[in-house]
Amino acid sequence: MNNQNNITKNLQKRHATKAFDKQKQLSAEQIATIEATLRLSPSSVNSQPWHFLLISSEEGKERLKSGAQAPPFVGNFPKVRDSSLVVIFCAKTEVSDEYLEELIELEDQAGRFPLPEQKVEGNAGRMGYLSILRQDPSATQAWINQQIYLNLGFTMATLAQQGIDSLAVEGLDFAALDAEFDLPAQGLNAKVALAIGYGSVENFNAKLPKARWPEDRVFTKL
Repeated sequence: MNNQNNITKNLQKRHATKAFDKQKQLSAEQIATIEATLRLSPSSVNSQPWHFLLISSEEGKERLKSGAQAPPFVGNFPKVRDSSLVVIFCAKTEVSDEYLEELIELEDQAGRFPLPEQKVEGNAGRMGYLSILRQDPSATQAWINQQIYLNLGFTMATLAQQGIDSLAVEGLDFAALDAEFDLPAQGLNAKVALAIGYGSVENFNAKLPKARWPEDRVFTKL
């Protein structure tokens, strides 16, 4: 079987894991790969407007209870509790000029600008794009949030290729998690959680077939 078929097979097998096996834990090497995936995810104009809480300890997971105290959130706590690793995707509350100055220097140190004028042009292009977004604060935050979900999808697809199960969890009280982890003081807001590990025998969704619209409904080929 060629690599393309393997990718399709893995994506076909991927599902929202509804129950995790607490006895099956990720290896240190697998966690390192997940961390690399989170860091290396693409983002618009290389903005990287994120931070991640990586929660694997029992103590850390207990703190997640603050985001699952009442319906409709309470039912999601066992899913994150029993997973091997929970990633809380946090978005920056702003992309400041100071942050952008740090970013252009990071890119320069990485060798992305062989010529000095390329650094000037790169910075001007990014600042010009963001100046348009900044005319509407809600548009800026929406754009930041889009980068979070771009990272989430990238990470879930990578996990699927490794045969690792996952569940994106939007059903938590993220305002409560912001308070629990003091995120606003750090210029962050929690947006979505990703539970990662291996499904248990109670994971009914693994046995169900996928239901996706056919190609002729979702593709327009020109």
